[in-house]
Amino acid sequence: MTTLYAIAENNHVVNVCKILAAASGVKLNLHLVSSASGIGSKYDHVISLPAVETVHGFFSGSSAVIRFFAKIHPESLLNGDGVLSQTKVDQWIDFALGDLYSSLVVARGSERLFEGLNLELLHSSFLGSYRFTAADAAVLCSLASSNLTSLLKTVEKYPNLVRWIDVCVHQTCVQVALEKQAEEWCLARGIQTYAAAAKERELAGPSFRQKLRKALQPEPVKLPSAVASSSSSAKTSSTAVPATAESSSSSSSSAETKKVSSKPTFEVKSYPASKPNLREYQGPFSVLVKGREKPLGAFIAAKLENIKLTLKQGTAMGISLSISSNESINGDVNITQFLLQAQTEKDPEVWKWSNFAQRLTQKDLSAYNELNNHLTLRTFVVGHTLTAADIIVYAGLQDAFFSGIRKAYDMDNIERYMSMLKLHPTVVDGVQYLQEAEKNSQTAPQQAEKKENESQAKSDNKQSSSSSSNDQWNINLELDGVEYGKVVTRFPPEPSGYLHIGHAKAVFLNYAFAKKYNGKMILRFDDTNPEKEKSEYEDAILEDLGTLGIIPDLITRTSDSFDLIQKHAEDLLRRGLAYMDKTEREKMQQERMDGINSIYRDQPVEENLRLWAEMLKGSKEGQTACMRAKIDMQAENKALRDPVCFRYSGLAHPSTGTKYICYPTYDFACPIVDAVEGVTHALRDRQFQDRNDQYAWFLNSMNLREVRVWGFSRMNFVRCLLSKRKIIWFIQKNLIDGWNDPRVPTVKGILRRGLTVEALRGFVFMQGASKNLNLMQWDSLWALNKKILDPIVPRFTALASNNLCSVKVTNYEHGNLVEYRTKDSHPKNPEVGKKVVAFGPNILLEQVDAATVEKDEKITLMNWGNAYVREVKKDSSGVVKSLSVELALDDKDFKKTKKFTWLTEEPHNQVKCVLIELDHLITKDKLEEEERLEDFLTEVTMTRVEAVGDLNLRTLSRGTHIQVERKGFYIVDKISNEDEPVHLIFVPDGHTA
Repeated sequence: MTTLYAIAENNHVVNVCKILAAASGVKLNLHLVSSASGIGSKYDHVISLPAVETVHGFFSGSSAVIRFFAKIHPESLLNGDGVLSQTKVDQWIDFALGDLYSSLVVARGSERLFEGLNLELLHSSFLGSYRFTAADAAVLCSLASSNLTSLLKTVEKYPNLVRWIDVCVHQTCVQVALEKQAEEWCLARGIQTYAAAAKERELAGPSFRQKLRKALQPEPVKLPSAVASSSSSAKTSSTAVPATAESSSSSSSSAETKKVSSKPTFEVKSYPASKPNLREYQGPFSVLVKGREKPLGAFIAAKLENIKLTLKQGTAMGISLSISSNESINGDVNITQFLLQAQTEKDPEVWKWSNFAQRLTQKDLSAYNELNNHLTLRTFVVGHTLTAADIIVYAGLQDAFFSGIRKAYDMDNIERYMSMLKLHPTVVDGVQYLQEAEKNSQTAPQQAEKKENESQAKSDNKQSSSSSSNDQWNINLELDGVEYGKVVTRFPPEPSGYLHIGHAKAVFLNYAFAKKYNGKMILRFDDTNPEKEKSEYEDAILEDLGTLGIIPDLITRTSDSFDLIQKHAEDLLRRGLAYMDKTEREKMQQERMDGINSIYRDQPVEENLRLWAEMLKGSKEGQTACMRAKIDMQAENKALRDPVCFRYSGLAHPSTGTKYICYPTYDFACPIVDAVEGVTHALRDRQFQDRNDQYAWFLNSMNLREVRVWGFSRMNFVRCLLSKRKIIWFIQKNLIDGWNDPRVPTVKGILRRGLTVEALRGFVFMQGASKNLNLMQWDSLWALNKKILDPIVPRFTALASNNLCSVKVTNYEHGNLVEYRTKDSHPKNPEVGKKVVAFGPNILLEQVDAATVEKDEKITLMNWGNAYVREVKKDSSGVVKSLSVELALDDKDFKKTKKFTWLTEEPHNQVKCVLIELDHLITKDKLEEEERLEDFLTEVTMTRVEAVGDLNLRTLSRGTHIQVERKGFYIVDKISNEDEPVHLIFVPDGHTA
């Protein structure tokens, strides 16, 4: 028992003590007196503990009492973590009982303090720690001494403060100690959040929490049966089901029907309806890892659920969890969901947000914005404590894509959320569990070797071949003037369109050199032309870089340096190295071509400065002027013939608004920003090499440090449109779907067509420093892509639907029953996974195959075996309508037989699909400037073939590469559902590009 005598006026201090006592599990005997004299001689019993050792003493002052209570229970969540955090807690207690309470009492200065609290809570979930402490209790009770619910009116002004109050009020100890105030807040907050609750004011009362929860909880989501209950089907390598309902009922009592199942068991990627059920598997499980990703979510979940995980080196890129000898789950988010099934099934909201995490791993920028907005007034994703949804979302946020966009976009709420979870004991335990697994894993020797190589490279300074932090970025090229650890490169795309295949080469080289020399790469948006720039393009560029595996060390914009660029421009004018020119644009271009000086070239500095000021103001005269560098109008290199440096635009800028109306040219701004951002090596396309002298002149004239220029050849492919203007023309004419159409060579388009990032990166590095400016054929790139795909993608079956031929298997051993067998998805690589093959008495062949067979010919049914054709039936037009075959499974001679793919005839064993083949948009290898685009359009650029595929196609997700046997490689462009077929885009193989 703890006894507290307190002056009744200090009600906020009493409330803090109530909260602390409730959190510490200490019973509080409270006596309120009117003044300090009311305590009298009882001072030595003001606070006492009936433990082994009784504590006596008079604690004078509110802070002392609160600190005593905070330390009654050392392991209580009300103490800070470590010396630094505890110091913060103490400081916040003093603030709460001093400045904050005083300002609320006198009703003066509270606005300033609210603003300070709101700003502090922008990046912190709680005060002084990652969790609720005595600091939060003290500040909350001081705020509650006034009208706490009145702060709800300031939700737009102080959103972080309202969010913090909301999570504090929902702490159990606060609801126990401050029941009335907590109920008032929850009711007011509930009414504010849910319009429906406005009619439920009568909810306040003894059973308030139960009534409010019932009134405000959304309708329960009906979980699919596969989630609500565990499957009871037996796992067998061969499972037979009836071909018809009648045969099922008639044989239900026989011994053979013990193997009968209404549908086969196979791995399905979608969650939760068909995700493997955790209850059906027994650990320990093995996590296979290859690449830079870490299975953090998986190990947090495993530690929480007390599931044993081991870590092993994988053969395929990414993360996968082996749950049985023939089943696996891919991706950290999927694995985390699997391990936390027991928790996600209980709450529809947790289930919904655990599925939402999938969008985070798909580099969906809108998903990050949605999450950031959701967390504006929330500390946790669901509810007011950590749930499985938080762990799964946290796993999704580990994606490299977020590391890139967090530097360019205001994701303050996600940043705060991540900072809190990073220190949460559940996450900390999971991180430690992962670190222990890494130490014990088979990858440990490789990691040690890698560290040794990096250390050796650093000591050698210029021995760059071992310095790459990841083998995939090893590049067999060298830069001049390298100082190891200090190399800085930059990738400066203009946000006026989507990245194309040429940009990919530039960013790969910049990033690879930065990795090679343990340096940095800057992503700089060259936003010097507001007329063409859109935030949509910046978003797309960031998404593409995440897809390509590029994580910039710094993200900047040229517009960040507009003030500095203007100062350098004015300095050139003052020194006579530049001038203002009012010559009309066409005439200026002609004079540059002819090497004729402008009439304004030698005008006085004072006049140049006057016109400069007029241009910056946007006056009528100023709008006619531009600033030009005074270099050499007779130079053979025409890039040196007084290039334009600044011009009037009058347009608002996407980043700077209306602050500027005049903007620098890229050629003028680039060397300035390169120099001030510390760029050591500027990689440039060789087609712009005539501007290198101009670049050097600007650096020298403005007394900026040297930046080395390294040239590379552009990737020019035949019948390829890299021009943003021409791609926009196709979009406007509705000839393509958009920038991500698989027929255009944007990064999104070319990857959607099936090119892998590994192939694109490998092709760039194979080119190296080639100076070849000739047009390249596509076949080499697609052949490399095929080489990467062939050993790792699963193989399935699809048949063109037109005139399918029915085949009767006369000696099928299971009668009318359909048999399901599990087979390797790749005949030469078992690690690719398993697939289910359905066998039955009636199968289908493509008409093109059936038309080639003759009676008594031996053929091979792939994934089954040899068979003899015993009967061929054709209609009057020669179309083969049906065949009869006799299996010869003991015959293992497949050398000279025709190989056919096939499917069972039952519709439920088939998946509708569309096979799509694409062609180039134009018919000419290269369009000249004077040629009209309309004159060289390919008449048909897309062909679609309706088909049926095997049942495994239902399990595929968008973007998955597969091989359709005897047809080639495809990429899933649209997944299957009840009404729509699977869309598969053919991936060129080097022979058909």
